[in-house]
Amino acid sequence: MFNYVNELNGEMELLQEQIQQIHAGIEQFQSQGVEMEEKRKEILRGLEKELTVIQDGGAGYDARYASATKVLDQLNSGEAKYRGETLNSA
Repeated sequence: MFNYVNELNGEMELLQEQIQQIHAGIEQFQSQGVEMEEKRKEILRGLEKELTVIQDGGAGYDARYASATKVLDQLNSGEAKYRGETLNSA
């Protein structure tokens, strides 16, 4: 009976060690998950900043396009007037 109790105590100690190892593993995975989440958020913030820069640059191109279109329209309008005057005076 004494031997059986000693065996059970030994098994309980092994099981407790295994439980502690499992808890340590869980904590490690949780901390890795937190680190990965932080890295993911950091990457997301960087991509959002890049998107803002690209969108702001696009707005500049839109303004330049509008300005160039206005100038072309004015030139075309002036050319049409010039052609009209030339045809009417001939």
